Amino acid sequence: MEYHRLIILDISRAETIEILEAHQGDKNSRYIDIMLASDGETISLSENVTAKYDAVINNIVAAEDELAEIKSEDNIITVTADL
Repeated sequence: MEYHRLIILDISRAETIEILEAHQGDKNSRYIDIMLASDGETISLSENVTAKYDAVINNIVAAEDELAEIKSEDNIITVTADL
């Protein structure tokens, strides 16, 4: 079963990002979907956009400059990794 968690990240506001927890056995089942916004308005993503992410687990860098999938028709960036 796939579990998608949507985070709306408003780049114009100072917000605390919640901690997302992964559990043993979650491989290929948990996804982070990110929608970017500015002042509450969704930012449109074009086909020319690249999204990269870093992941830190227990203060250890587990992924660096990894490419994320972009669904420009939905303005969603999906992060999934085998960490």
